[in-house]
Amino acid sequence: PGLKLIIAGGKTGRDGIHGVNMASETITREEDISTVQLGSPITKEPLMHAVLEANERGLIYALKDLGGGGLSSVVGEMLQSGGMGGSVYLDRVPLKVQGMAPWEIWISESQERMLLAVKEENENEVHRIMESWDITSSTIGVSEPGKRLRVFYGDEMAIDMDIDFLTNPQPYNRPSLFKEKRENTVIPKYPENIGKVILALLGDRNVRTREFAVRQYDHTVRGSTVLGPFSGIVGREGPTDASVIRASWDSYEGIAVGHGFNPFYSYLDPFAGGADAVDEAVRNIVSVGAEPIGFSDCLNAGSPEDPVVMGEFISMLRGMRSVAARLDIPFASGNVSFYNESGKRRIPTFPTVMAVGKTKDIRNVLSPDFKKISSPIYLVGLPTSDLGGSLYFRTIGVRGGVVPVSNPDFLSRRVKRILEAVISGTVLSIHDISDGGLATSLGEMTIGSGIGASIDISPFGLRPDFVLFSEPTSSWVVEVKKEREKEFLEIMKEDAILLGHTSVDSLVISVGDERIASIENEAIRRRWKGGFR
Repeated sequence: PGLKLIIAGGKTGRDGIHGVNMASETITREEDISTVQLGSPITKEPLMHAVLEANERGLIYALKDLGGGGLSSVVGEMLQSGGMGGSVYLDRVPLKVQGMAPWEIWISESQERMLLAVKEENENEVHRIMESWDITSSTIGVSEPGKRLRVFYGDEMAIDMDIDFLTNPQPYNRPSLFKEKRENTVIPKYPENIGKVILALLGDRNVRTREFAVRQYDHTVRGSTVLGPFSGIVGREGPTDASVIRASWDSYEGIAVGHGFNPFYSYLDPFAGGADAVDEAVRNIVSVGAEPIGFSDCLNAGSPEDPVVMGEFISMLRGMRSVAARLDIPFASGNVSFYNESGKRRIPTFPTVMAVGKTKDIRNVLSPDFKKISSPIYLVGLPTSDLGGSLYFRTIGVRGGVVPVSNPDFLSRRVKRILEAVISGTVLSIHDISDGGLATSLGEMTIGSGIGASIDISPFGLRPDFVLFSEPTSSWVVEVKKEREKEFLEIMKEDAILLGHTSVDSLVISVGDERIASIENEAIRRRWKGGFR
């Protein structure tokens, strides 16, 4: 009791009012713009620094960001977790616009706001720190003994209720129905021209460059960016798997951020979609030479009042847990968005998973673009005949099929071995296999450098299109230093299979002595650069 509650950051406005409610109701009309939160990166950056400075000096007792529900959620959560009550004065909240009603201030979801609980003797110093970073702050309340939350506006009391009633409701057990997976064995006609299929996949909107959108933001703010969304020769950069920033100028430690999701998998098999989203997020972090240490998720579904949707949702969570638990990596945060439907149509139940990783030395960070001619190229993992939900099947118009499911044991083993190989210095470049399969990954690796590849896929014993276009989980393409190839194989053991070597200016694919595709690097780059509109 006696802790001062300070709101800091962006001012409170009418943007975002009922935003969390909109995320939990069926969309039947064009929604009011006031439900949409308006972000402000200009405020967010100094707010982070101000909060970190106050925390480093031991001035903060408790801290929460204002998300869904705004003050109505965060105040109750903070007080309830401390086993106390408190009083809040809404007329002290800094506003974007005058004339806001108390209830609007209470539930606004305006962005870039934090609530700090500080001891009374630290109150003025916290305000001084905020002011030094040009951040607006105001003391809006105080913690008190007991379990009552009282909210005032001027001299009037707007709310007086029990904290537990507000923040600790009874759980509701929604009925769930588990339907059979939408899978069946599908064997499509073999394509007449493998090269044309590769170019079609590289030009698909799920693969081709997003530069039109991505380059609207400066990726080098503060000069701490080690690896951004693109890498390679300046002017012809290709895609990367994850981004890396330097954690501190006092060390070479770095932080990597990557993500994974595939709603096409989730539609056919929610369990596989959940597991594979985690698998892909991990692959992307490992591809830059970082060790994954935490997850955050965004879970999307239709109405939870539909037992089928709840069954899919539970299956998806079980898939995600199966991988995360085996890797012993926690989900530190996340959010759920239900009621994504309109009329009789709804979205598939699927997760977006973000992974955070760490590297002890940013000088070991890797990018996907090939680095040298005549380097050995290895596949870590195995192609599969399960192509359900794959970009290849969608491109040729095949519906259904069996979805590949992550094997957590294989993923765990391969992650450890790849990171050991990276630290040992035997790896030149690495790229995970995802949308479009092995062929797309190889094509993307040629874009940033102009260096080609010559590979032979005969060792796998599958149809060539299955080898090239399946999207096996826990799989990577790795370019290895020629002089240290033996050392790499000693680390990777049975998980690495030789594909071929980097070459001059084309992607050449053979099955034994038969060449089935030859595509110039420039043709690959042009198709990928077709743009995202």
